Amino acid sequence: MALLDFFDPNTWQQDHQHEYRIYADDYANQYAIVDEIDYSYLVQWRWKLKKSKTTTGSKQPKIYLARTGHEGTAESRICSTIFLHTVVIERKGDPKPDTNQKIIVDHANGDGFDCRRKNLRYATISFNRRNINGCHEHTLIEEFSQC
Repeated sequence: MALLDFFDPNTWQQDHQHEYRIYADDYANQYAIVDEIDYSYLVQWRWKLKKSKTTTGSKQPKIYLARTGHEGTAESRICSTIFLHTVVIERKGDPKPDTNQKIIVDHANGDGFDCRRKNLRYATISFNRRNINGCHEHTLIEEFSQC
């Protein structure tokens, strides 16, 4: 058995259950969990807590991690909010459903700070509202096939 040397990373135990965290502040109070494949891409920006827009019938806005993005030329820059979960699902490469309904990103388990790829999916607003407690049973494709 090899001795554990604090200064030699080759002797450290590998933790395969490691959480990759993107922090919203310098005090490590709020963070989102992401997959290893997205972590190195996402840490290049500074993320902050941002309330989502409320829609008719919703009680309170949810809070997610977001950053400010700039689009356009230097003369006509448009500042927009870019949510972390939207970046992850776009990197995942899932095609956005082609429908006339508004499509958003849904967290399957209901935790807005769990931005791992297996937890994100496209959904309509009505499908998202039914997913209050989080469930993996249904997908958006099943919802459209029932219509």
